[in-house]
Amino acid sequence: MKIFRKALQQFIHDKDMQMVILLPKKYSWFESLFHKSQTKVMAYHSHVPLLALHMA
Repeated sequence: MKIFRKALQQFIHDKDMQMVILLPKKYSWFESLFHKSQTKVMAYHSHVPLLALHMA
């Protein structure tokens, strides 16, 4: 996933984007024990504001 984050950051930079909208995947309780949230990682490393829309 590190390659995806770098590619997304490069895309954001190339297109001079002002905001990124993410749709995080919902994981079950058991899956969440072993899964690292890519949305949290992107929020930590991003230089533009992120909007995470949680779908029902």
